[in-house]
Amino acid sequence: MFREVHSGTPISRGIELKSARLGGQKSRALTNALAEAVHRQKMEAMRNACVAMLIRDERHKRLHFRFRCSGHSVTTSGYLGQSVTHTGDALGIAKATETVLRRFCSKNKGGQGHLEFDEGLYNHLRHIIEAISIDSASNEVCSATDLSWALQGEGILPNCRRILRDAAHSARRLLGRLMKADPVLNDMLGLFCHWRDSLAQIVHHSLDMRQLYEECIAKVDDSAVSSKFKNLRCAKHRIETFTTPMSRSILNLSGIMLFAMTLVEVKKGERAGAAAETFLLALSPTVILLAGMIADAASMTLELIRAMDTEDRSN
Repeated sequence: MFREVHSGTPISRGIELKSARLGGQKSRALTNALAEAVHRQKMEAMRNACVAMLIRDERHKRLHFRFRCSGHSVTTSGYLGQSVTHTGDALGIAKATETVLRRFCSKNKGGQGHLEFDEGLYNHLRHIIEAISIDSASNEVCSATDLSWALQGEGILPNCRRILRDAAHSARRLLGRLMKADPVLNDMLGLFCHWRDSLAQIVHHSLDMRQLYEECIAKVDDSAVSSKFKNLRCAKHRIETFTTPMSRSILNLSGIMLFAMTLVEVKKGERAGAAAETFLLALSPTVILLAGMIADAASMTLELIRAMDTEDRSN
């Protein structure tokens, strides 16, 4: 049953087991029971621990919490919970941390029976957390400071003396600061994908432009790869996301040039047409070579980021 749920088998229509078939209602009840059993094991591990670390990360507006705790020669790692209703400021993140910790210290979370809050476990958990791992955002750092306010027993985590920056976020600086350190590199990044009037941003924010780009790519047969890209994937939320548009532009240079030339014709006198004309005028063997080197450097940095973004230290 546990393996079925972990494999992604939907439980709303029931689950087929080797010996019997469980209906939807019974499947949900057993799943809740299994989840509650696993949760109580984590609660017991935390109760027996003498030191713990909180690991916090936000993705798609969901604030996720994991933990690692150690007792007498026993170390336990697990998922603590998540928050989806918090605000993005430091106070909101600090409040979400308190809410998740309280929820973790409650029994019967699956709806089976009355929710029981364990005050003793909560106070024990608050005092054994000595480190919190976060990213480098200012609101995250400020919230961690608020949680251990003045380190005088006044905050939610009074003994939290270490604020750790996760290695994946630190590795991103290699790419971001590299581009900003040199005006030529920074302008290259802007020309291909960062400026508002770059072709990658034009494609990213317009369905019509994306369709036109796809049509141009389909007409070109001299691409360095067999894939026919449908878009350049140029979101701005993280610096490593610019690796994709830079790489795709170089791997299918004829396609992006054909798209720019087409754009000059169909959008003549408009902002998109002027942006495409600027791109074509800026192209030269030196610019193309430098863009390819930037794409290679970004890809290598991305491998480092991905290696840092795992708990498997064997790599």
